[in-house]
Amino acid sequence: MKKNCSLLYFKVISILIALNFSFYSTAQVKDSTSNSPNSRLRAYHTLISGKAKTYSSFLLVHQIEDKYYMEIPDSLLGREILTVNRLGRTAADFRTADGPFGYSGDLISENLFHFEKGPGNKLLVKSKSYKERASDTTVNGMKRSLERNNSESLLQSFAIKATNDSTHSTVIELTEYLNQDNMLFGFSQTLKASGGLGTMVNDRSYIESVKGHPDNLFFRMVRTYNKPLSKGSSIMSPFTFEINSSMILLRKQLMSVRGADKRVPFQQVDYIDFDQNPLGVVNLGYICRWRMEPSNPSDYNRGKLSEPKVPIRMYLDAHIPKKWLPYIADGILRWNKAFEKAGYRNAIEVIMPNADSNQVFLENAHLSGVIFKPGSGENWGNIIRDPRTGEILQAQLNFYLQDLNKLYNHYLIQAGALDPNSHRATFTTDLMGRLLSSYMSQQMANALGLKPNSAASAAIKIEDIRNSEWLDKHAFNGSITDKGLINYLAQPQDGIKPKNLLARISESDIWNINWGYRSFPFPESKVSNRQILERSNLGLQIYSGEAPSGANKTTIDPRIQNGDLSNNAVRAGKLGIANLKKVAPNLLTWTLTQGQGYQPASEAYKQLVARYNEYLRYAASEIGGIYIDIKNSDQKGNVFSFVPPLLQKQALDFLQQEAFKTPQWLNLPKLYARTETDFDIVGKVQKELLFDLLDNKTLIKLITAETAGKKGYSPSAYLEDLSDGIFSELGHHGTLDNSRRELQKTYVNKLVILLQAMSKSDSDLSSVLRMHAMGLMKKVKGGSLAYKGIAASHFTDLYERLRLGLYNPAQPERNNTNPFSTVR
Repeated sequence: MKKNCSLLYFKVISILIALNFSFYSTAQVKDSTSNSPNSRLRAYHTLISGKAKTYSSFLLVHQIEDKYYMEIPDSLLGREILTVNRLGRTAADFRTADGPFGYSGDLISENLFHFEKGPGNKLLVKSKSYKERASDTTVNGMKRSLERNNSESLLQSFAIKATNDSTHSTVIELTEYLNQDNMLFGFSQTLKASGGLGTMVNDRSYIESVKGHPDNLFFRMVRTYNKPLSKGSSIMSPFTFEINSSMILLRKQLMSVRGADKRVPFQQVDYIDFDQNPLGVVNLGYICRWRMEPSNPSDYNRGKLSEPKVPIRMYLDAHIPKKWLPYIADGILRWNKAFEKAGYRNAIEVIMPNADSNQVFLENAHLSGVIFKPGSGENWGNIIRDPRTGEILQAQLNFYLQDLNKLYNHYLIQAGALDPNSHRATFTTDLMGRLLSSYMSQQMANALGLKPNSAASAAIKIEDIRNSEWLDKHAFNGSITDKGLINYLAQPQDGIKPKNLLARISESDIWNINWGYRSFPFPESKVSNRQILERSNLGLQIYSGEAPSGANKTTIDPRIQNGDLSNNAVRAGKLGIANLKKVAPNLLTWTLTQGQGYQPASEAYKQLVARYNEYLRYAASEIGGIYIDIKNSDQKGNVFSFVPPLLQKQALDFLQQEAFKTPQWLNLPKLYARTETDFDIVGKVQKELLFDLLDNKTLIKLITAETAGKKGYSPSAYLEDLSDGIFSELGHHGTLDNSRRELQKTYVNKLVILLQAMSKSDSDLSSVLRMHAMGLMKKVKGGSLAYKGIAASHFTDLYERLRLGLYNPAQPERNNTNPFSTVR
């Protein structure tokens, strides 16, 4: 019995093993068959049936109910395609004052890629980069080496659903890809992070529409993202955005390039060239510019003006208030004068809005224009460029509603002493319109590829800026690309016409457009360099420089500053402040609207103090300043030179007089009684300025000049002069107000910070600071004995701070209650 059972058990196990092997083998064959390349392909007309709605562009998109298929011709494999993604609508309550984005039209990403067929019936999407370039294709050429070392990133892999043999094209399904966060369509990862957006909510995201244009394919998608209610919160709140995405096929025929030159202020696409330098690599660039080609080359080559084959067309948003449209158009079209210098007539056109043009403008990534944004912002706009050549493909300018208020305050404060038409709470349409025209000319410079030339103003003399006849023929601003819009140096007695108080396109701007857009004979690089040399030899080459972002305290070259005027910061500062002194007492009256509050006066006062601070900063940059004159080896003279010590001392004298002597003209009790403002904001300006004058970067530049053997402003002499002004009361026992006492404490506090930070430094600055602090201790001791009350306590406090800063961790003497009895 046991034997039979064992035999039966063995037979059952054998059968089960056999069945399992058979099932496993069958399953393996089935899975292999399902993954077979040919088994996954469907007949084209079965997949793309007569029910499909087709959107035609340089490639096709077929919509079948809620599914989307893309058909890519084989001729487009390897061709560069650019996706441009902008906001169509922003989630309600998402936008913040300091947020990175939040308005319709805001650029949220752009990506360059190409299609390529891969193994296993796959269509691959790979990124494309032109940051490193080589053209030598010989056996040992650098191009082959670059290709071996640089792999193109694989962004996505699509299964091929069908092929169309008649058109030699490939079909893939896009539905799932477009309905999820991806690398090509939507927010860049950086922007998502800065906006605090979390994961995408797929069940509340969908494809809204598709449109085909001849040169680009447009997708409109709705996407919902979770965002924490507050930083670190686990509670999520949904935000829904409408995203407009365009696919642009870049041209096969490349635009002719123009090599970038640091002496001419053009934006550029940078790349590392592996061919030019036999000893290594070199960083080069192409300027960003529009494809500008004459419609009549023979006339153009003979020096006659020619219409361009394709002008730069700027569409105006239909949401812009109608009364501002002609002024915005005027500001843009002013640049046609500059293009005439380059040989082109009517290079720029403005398309006034209508229902049809506005919709096309917002949906076509090849169309440029001005978009209206009902809020505030600092972004002038952006350009989309071909990374291969720098060709500008699209430009968008922003017109924020709050720009009008900013322009009002700028003009009221800077021209209030010069133009009686500014003495009102609301400007006339004509005055505000003229301001808006100048402002849009400024913005348009960015759209043409120019970058801010903040140094150009240093080529203009104060005498010319105040000369009415000279201003009739010339712009007071060195370049419209600088942020200065108003002639704040003119004085009431100069009799300057209102039209000459506003910035306009300058001779420098016109020269730059001619250099960037005129067709040069071969070899182009030699011709463009010769133009720069000729202008330089005539003494006309304007300094080219872009001010660093942030406060002007970071400026190295004092000529490169946003919004300043003239070649003399000290004289300019005195003239600017003289005008502010005439405006300040009238702020309440000029900004008052019957039945309204005092907020406009409050805002105007804050802007006036900010402008006062800028005038001080322009002069402060002279101290420790270094002139940087960008030159090539075929130009004479130095590239770097130190600001003459006399100019630095004049700048310090100006600051002592206008900043550190309490500016009582800014003390406006009547205004303080009606607004939330007070004199503390002036004290903040003083203290921050003093802190920066004692910055180690400034002092190190003075050390460098002295070490270089130049007869510069020595750091010890500078500190002595600065402290003499800050502590001037010690010499004659003058009256000390609260502002002066706070300023002196600021000086000592900063000095102590420097002493402690450099206590172990091997720099000469450490020795200079210690000697200066010891000398200041003696002055505090010797001069303060005549003071009583709060002043005596103040100087006792300063002495203790200096002593602890010098000798810390030494403890105060326990048996000596008078700290002035011994000076170590």
